[in-house]
Amino acid sequence: MAFKMVCDDGNAGDGRVKSSFRDMKWKKVHKYILFKIDEKSRLVVVDKVGGPGEGYNDLAASLPDDDCRYAVFDFDFATVDRARSSSSHGETSS
Repeated sequence: MAFKMVCDDGNAGDGRVKSSFRDMKWKKVHKYILFKIDEKSRLVVVDKVGGPGEGYNDLAASLPDDDCRYAVFDFDFATVDRARSSSSHGETSS
């Protein structure tokens, strides 16, 4: 079964995919984003976004037991020189 992924110009899918990721990365308004593949349209769509006060446990609790999701989590960390930073990492659940 073939699925279309969202292109950089946003023409191949739900416009929330690109805008949600940019909002998380640059504006820090989301802590995580859950994506799923819409069975009808066969496009990647946003399933849920986590607010800035939510954490990894909230993300884990949002994953369904019986379906696949793709997640991006904005992980806060301190470097060796104690500078605060964050990094977005993608995960897959099935």
